[in-house]
Amino acid sequence: MIPIIFDTDIGSDIDDTWALAMILKCPELEIKLIASDRDDTVYRTKLLCKLLEIAGRTDIPVGMGHIQEHVYTNPRQAPWVEDYDLD
Repeated sequence: MIPIIFDTDIGSDIDDTWALAMILKCPELEIKLIASDRDDTVYRTKLLCKLLEIAGRTDIPVGMGHIQEHVYTNPRQAPWVEDYDLD
C-alpha cells in the first residue's frame, strides 16, 4: 500500500469530493491523514468529517488548518454540516 496525506480545500467545487471518494475506494492507497486548508477551515473540516462518517471511515485522522471562520462567502454545503459537531 502507498501511504498518502490528502490536503484539500473541499467544499468549494466538486473536484475534491470526487477525489476523496476515489481515494477511499482505491485499495492501493492508505490514507494516513486528511488536512483541510484555505478560507473557512471549520466548514471544510465539518464537511470532511461528515463525509468520512457516512463512508464508515472515522479511523482516518483529520487535521484542520489555521481557523478562519466565515471567510469563504458561498459555502454550498454549509446547511448540510451546520449542526455537525466536530467533537
